[in-house]
Amino acid sequence: ISHLDDKIRLEKGCVFTIAAPTSVGKSALSLNIALRSASKDKIPTLIFSLEMPQKQLSKRMLSALSKTNLKRIEESVATPEMLSNVDKAIDKLNNLPIHSIHSVKNTNQLARDVRRYKKEHGVKLVIVDYLQLIPFNSGRMGKADGIAMISQKIKQIALENDVAIILLSQLNREGAKSEYPDLYHLKDSGSIENDADIVLIMNCKDNDTEASKAVDNYGPYMSINYLIAKNREGERGVRGSFKFYATYGIFF
Repeated sequence: ISHLDDKIRLEKGCVFTIAAPTSVGKSALSLNIALRSASKDKIPTLIFSLEMPQKQLSKRMLSALSKTNLKRIEESVATPEMLSNVDKAIDKLNNLPIHSIHSVKNTNQLARDVRRYKKEHGVKLVIVDYLQLIPFNSGRMGKADGIAMISQKIKQIALENDVAIILLSQLNREGAKSEYPDLYHLKDSGSIENDADIVLIMNCKDNDTEASKAVDNYGPYMSINYLIAKNREGERGVRGSFKFYATYGIFF
């Protein structure tokens, strides 16, 4: 996504927060970044996929790599070209330095896993999908304090392990309904804003899922607006848009 590449630079030690309502594509965007980084730049990547099991994560990455709707294969209506593209994508995915973990008990375990994969596989990029799914001791602190503690710990993990972390987060209820969500719409804690080096906020065009849907020669897509709400090392307050092809899990 060239118009984002020009404005956002991921560096070791930074936390890049992507926030959006549900079903807008924040997980897909993080996977696009992971696949691009691993395939083009050979960057070892660790994905904490706390919402998707391994099989579902692999299917999403295969769909993005092959630019193929895998349902066509499951329904036995795929063309030979589609099958060939998926076969090539399977070979490519098997050789990419991408690792995944699908459950954590707390931030201490998350930190141990990052240290281990950094030592054993040279991981440089970590994706956490998503912040509000990381458990904390709710008996000792409220939700806002718990989320703040997790956010601070993730920034510490990035610095101590010299890795870039992409942290996915939800918007609060007001932000999910807003046409122009901003930093104060991050869900549960203002600490997320303070700890992040970069914050990208996404929402449907006109905040209307149905109105944002359209079709072009490439297929059905959603028009997604974004705001670079925070950017320590670059331009902030920048608004733009891209097309999200949910069928393939890719962006233009």
